[in-house]
Amino acid sequence: MIYHRRRQAADKIGLDASCNGPLFLRILTFTVLEIVGCTLYTAAFTGREQDAMAHAYSTYVSIVPFVNFLVFATQKDILQAWGLIPESNSRKYVDDTTHSTQSGLSTTIFVP
Repeated sequence: MIYHRRRQAADKIGLDASCNGPLFLRILTFTVLEIVGCTLYTAAFTGREQDAMAHAYSTYVSIVPFVNFLVFATQKDILQAWGLIPESNSRKYVDDTTHSTQSGLSTTIFVP
């Protein structure tokens, strides 16, 4: 709902309201994990079924680091660095010696 309102408002004033899909999913994943964690933590220590909820919370705490690893490890640039997916040919690193710094070192620029 917030995303839809943001897009409508940006469209009205002529701004680009595009959303980075993978980034949105990562933020959504961490938000859901936080809500579930807070709920389980509260239920584990205040509910009637404290033992069962404590086990559920312990399981949650043991799974979260792995889920966090999966969320970060599935970023496209990380997978390319590991060599699991090929780099796209649309972007190339170019050594531009005309844009050298004062110390005489050349800089590497990113050409789309």
